Amino acid sequence: MKTQELLKLLEKLNLNHNSLDETTWLEIKNKLPELIEHQFNENDFLQKNIELGYQEMQNVLDLIEQRDMLSRSIFDASMDIILTLDQYGQIIDLNRATEKILKINGKSVLGKKLISILPKCDFLNDLEMIITNFDTQNLDNIWGESYESILCASDGTELPVLVSMNRIELRNSIIYPLYIKDLSSEKAAALALEQSRAQMVLASKMSALGEMAGGVAHEINTPLAVIQMRTDQLLEYVEEGTLTNSVLINSLQAIESTVKRIAQIISGLRSFARDGSRDPMIIFRVSQIIEDTFSLCKEKFKSHGVALEFDLKQDADIECRPGEISQVILNLLNNSFDAIQELPEKWIKIELNKIANLILIRVTDSGKGITPENQKKLMQPFFTTKEIGKGTGLGLSISRGLIESHHGKLTFDNLSQNTSFLISLPLHQIKD
Repeated sequence: MKTQELLKLLEKLNLNHNSLDETTWLEIKNKLPELIEHQFNENDFLQKNIELGYQEMQNVLDLIEQRDMLSRSIFDASMDIILTLDQYGQIIDLNRATEKILKINGKSVLGKKLISILPKCDFLNDLEMIITNFDTQNLDNIWGESYESILCASDGTELPVLVSMNRIELRNSIIYPLYIKDLSSEKAAALALEQSRAQMVLASKMSALGEMAGGVAHEINTPLAVIQMRTDQLLEYVEEGTLTNSVLINSLQAIESTVKRIAQIISGLRSFARDGSRDPMIIFRVSQIIEDTFSLCKEKFKSHGVALEFDLKQDADIECRPGEISQVILNLLNNSFDAIQELPEKWIKIELNKIANLILIRVTDSGKGITPENQKKLMQPFFTTKEIGKGTGLGLSISRGLIESHHGKLTFDNLSQNTSFLISLPLHQIKD
């Protein structure tokens, strides 16, 4: 209000002073100093407000600068590749990890297209397609999603990477923040783990082969003896001149059957001994796997008075690696064989059942089970109840791993009156 009053007085002063009456002059004379002082005070107030506003703005700018410095520090401290591209694929910003991993100079590549400074690779092909065809392609499914790809460093080194990218629309432009994780170390660790696992599987196989070596020799020697006997008989008949067609046919048929028996044993042994960890899954008859496995140890069990019982009525085809399933079954059989050697009643039974989309293989022996304490440790690596030198303690642990790699389960049946293990396998593998 006082400011308005001052303005009105000043308007009066703008008039011809000769036209001002004494009353007006007195009004101006009395009020003008007060109003001028108020105006000065008001200006001072405004000045102080301006100064406070400036200080507040400066504080905000300092805070923004601090946050920017913190963000930059985190940005550069990241061990993964972080960079930002503009709508033309040109590099706007990148962190130190990007320079180190991709072997590029950050300052020299700013403003350049990523596809122009790095060798061609799967990821850059994808990136070029995304940026070039954004307006014509539905790419909503890629923003914020991670996927694996291959990115090449400037020296041509191929890097397995996990890529996550986004698209941000600014007022006058579009930017593409990229987050790329180098998976080289993880892949190397996974490979080392897989190699270690393969070595453990091989060790378990060699142990099983060692345990059944004598039995395999007996398995082959027995049919060879049959062939030798039949051959001697044929030679004797020829020397005596008493060889007839029927005797010849019968002998040759017996020899042929025995040769097939030997071939089956050798085939089973070869299949078991080879490394099939990288083999593709195939459709295979479960009963055939069991029969091939038994061919490696049947005579050994027979010679030690171990009765073998079979119940293979519910047969089925499953998607699997037959050699690995055979290894698990043989390990269970060997464990049963060792466990019942001192028992008066020695028998091993294998059952095959099918329930819905599962195949169940049960191996039971005449033993009276396993103590609750040992049940907790059964599947642990290097745990064994066998005498020193008679087991690696890896068999059951590896067997469980092999079955689980088939999306199945290997369990001990603690409800059975005898020692019983159950293998459950899906008929078809789940596609990861």
